[in-house]
Amino acid sequence: MLEFTLKFLSGDSRKYEVDESANVRQFKERLRDELNIPIERQRLI
Repeated sequence: MLEFTLKFLSGDSRKYEVDESANVRQFKERLRDELNIPIERQRLI
């Protein structure tokens, strides 16, 4: 498992564990489903 920390513009942060076999698209789809953030508005840096 890989662990990512997401930081939001509001200053909040949240940790996610992602399977090593998952790709970026799958992770963004998960964020869309859990946080209601459209994929086209997500920026991973």
